[in-house]
Amino acid sequence: FHNWSQTLLVGKELWGKDLVFSVWTRNTSLQGRAYVLLQAYRDTITKMSRIWKIDREAARERLHVIKSDDPLMSLGWDRQYFSEPETDWIRREVRIFVPPSTNVIVVRCGIFGIGQVLFDDASLVAETARPPEELPLHANLIKDPGFEEQGDAWEYSIPPYEGMQIERDSTVAHGGRASMRMEGGATGPVPVRAGVCQLIANRGLGGKRLRLSGWVRTDSLQGQAYIMIYCSTIDGDVHETTPAEFGMNTPWTKSVMEVDVPPGTYMIWGWFLFNAPAQGRLFYDDVSLEIIGPADYVTKGTPPPKPPPLPTR
Repeated sequence: FHNWSQTLLVGKELWGKDLVFSVWTRNTSLQGRAYVLLQAYRDTITKMSRIWKIDREAARERLHVIKSDDPLMSLGWDRQYFSEPETDWIRREVRIFVPPSTNVIVVRCGIFGIGQVLFDDASLVAETARPPEELPLHANLIKDPGFEEQGDAWEYSIPPYEGMQIERDSTVAHGGRASMRMEGGATGPVPVRAGVCQLIANRGLGGKRLRLSGWVRTDSLQGQAYIMIYCSTIDGDVHETTPAEFGMNTPWTKSVMEVDVPPGTYMIWGWFLFNAPAQGRLFYDDVSLEIIGPADYVTKGTPPPKPPPLPTR
C-alpha cells in the first residue's frame, strides 16, 4: 500500500508507556481504503541501519544475519481504516502500549485504491499507560463478524500476486448479506499466508483460554484454507497447529480452534486465511473470537505454551 511514514529509534524511556498517534484527514473521491497506523517493533537490523546510515539489506549483511533468521518482532500495532468517499477534515487517532525491548516505532499514513486523501497536523505523544480493558467471557470480540459493513474493521494481507483479490462479497453469504471472498492469484514466487485478521491488543489476556471460529466455503480451491490464532510476546509469536484445512469444493463448514494465551502476551491475532498463490476461491463468514475461561495451565497446572526457539546462527 502506498504510504507516507516516519521511523523512530526509541529506548527504555518509552517502555511501559502508551504512544498516541493522531492526524487530521480529508477524503476526496476516495474509492478504496485509507488508513493511519502506529507500530512498535524489536528490530535490531532497522535500528543499526539507521545508526550506520545504510539501507536495511546492507545492515543485515553487516550483522551476518540470513534472511530466514531475521529477528524482527512485532510488539505493538493499531491501524484505523476509513473508506468514506467524501469527508471534511476529521481527526484520526491510534494508540499502542510500548512493551519492553521495543527499539523501533513506525507511524504511517496510507491509501490503496484511487481518489485522494489529505493528511495534516500529525503528532505522536507518549502518555501514562492505560490499564488493559477488562474483556467479558463468552462475548464475540470480533468487530463486524459477518462482514456486513465496509470491511474497515479488518486487517488485510494481500501479497502482490497476479489476480490476487480479498474483498467483501455481497452475492455469497452464510448468514446475513455478505461474506469475505478471497481468490488466490495465478502465480507467485513463494507460498505465503494471505487473508484477513483482527488484532486485540490487550496485555491482560495472558492466562485466558480463547476460542476462534468461522464458517468457510471453498470453490475449486487448489490450496488450503484455515483459521489461526497468534499470540505476540516479547520472546516471539506463539501458535498451535491449525485444527483443520479446507480445499477444493467444501460447502459451508464451521472451523473451531481453542488456545491458551501464554503469560506475557501483548497482542492476539485472529486470522482467517489461506496459502497463496492458489487457483480457485474461498469465503469466510460469521466469525468469532471469545474468551471461554482460564487457561489450562492455570487450572490444570500444565506447562504454558512457548514460542519456538530463536535462531542460533
